[in-house]
Amino acid sequence: MKILFAACAAALLACWAQTAIAISVDETAITADSLSRERAALQLAIAETQKSNLDAVALAKSLKAIISDAAFPALSDDERHMAYLVYGATLYDSEDWTSARDPLISASGMAEASAFDWGLRLSNDFRLRDFADAVPAATRIAKNWPDKLADYSDGGMFLLVREAKKQPPAIEIPFLEGLYAARWKPQSAFSTADSVWLALIE
Repeated sequence: MKILFAACAAALLACWAQTAIAISVDETAITADSLSRERAALQLAIAETQKSNLDAVALAKSLKAIISDAAFPALSDDERHMAYLVYGATLYDSEDWTSARDPLISASGMAEASAFDWGLRLSNDFRLRDFADAVPAATRIAKNWPDKLADYSDGGMFLLVREAKKQPPAIEIPFLEGLYAARWKPQSAFSTADSVWLALIE
């Protein structure tokens, strides 16, 4: 569960245990007891990730119930982000990439998202061969965390370039521009990015 543990470590850095909660739902619809139970359930689920004999199936089931609960929108942004991220990471580690897609999109779409969120989303997209989502995800990484591009193989990057050509210009061009701005180049000394820049010029 290497990915899951990394997700938890990243998420725990956030100050998610807050007493003042900004909510966007009708406060009268959520009781204090239900909110307390929801928060306690999330804390228990996060604690489960620290166990060496983690039951990923049970954890995924618990997190799914937490996210589906009516009190979930009343949790803080950091708490909801953590729930989505750990749920998605759990499913990813379980190789349930189809189910992991939505929570990873939700986690990466929040203001609390980091390079880890977007990197895990991109990895999941590769597993699903979902390049329509992979290209924008890679674009976000290139523009916000360009040093992270070194984590990807030349083959993976050139595959994204080829797949970007199949997408509308509104998706392809920002991706290529992001690579150019990041000064991306292949790791292999026997390869160049000339074909990428040619695609951008065209």
